[in-house]
Amino acid sequence: MKLIDTRANVTTLRLMLILLGCSAQLLWFWCLFWFSKEWSDLHGYNQLAGLTFSSLAHLVIGSLLLAAAYAKIMTYAFAASAAAAPISHYIGASQEPPACDIFFVAPALFILVFGLHESFSKPT
Repeated sequence: MKLIDTRANVTTLRLMLILLGCSAQLLWFWCLFWFSKEWSDLHGYNQLAGLTFSSLAHLVIGSLLLAAAYAKIMTYAFAASAAAAPISHYIGASQEPPACDIFFVAPALFILVFGLHESFSKPT
C-alpha cells in the first residue's frame, strides 16, 4: 500500500512541476505579446516588470525542476531548459531584433517541447 501512495504522490508532484514550468513560459508569452493596454504605461515599464517577474518565475521553477531531476522524478532536459530561460532572455535583451528572436523563441520551444515530452513519458 505504501508503494502505491508514493508513486501517486510522485506522479502528482511531477505533473504539477510540468504545469508550473509550462505556465511560466505561457506567462512570459502573455507579458511579451498580449499585455493588456489598460495595464500599459507610456514607456512600457509595466510590461517590462511583468517580463522580469515571469523570468524570475522561470528561475525559481527551473531550480525546483532541477531538484526534481536530481531526485530522478523527471529528466534534466526540461529542467535545464526552464532554468536556462532567464539567462537566454538576458542575452536576447542586448541583441538587435533579428538576432534577439533566437534567444527569446528557442527557450520557449525547448520548454514547451520538453514539457510535452515529459508529460507523456513515464516517470523514472
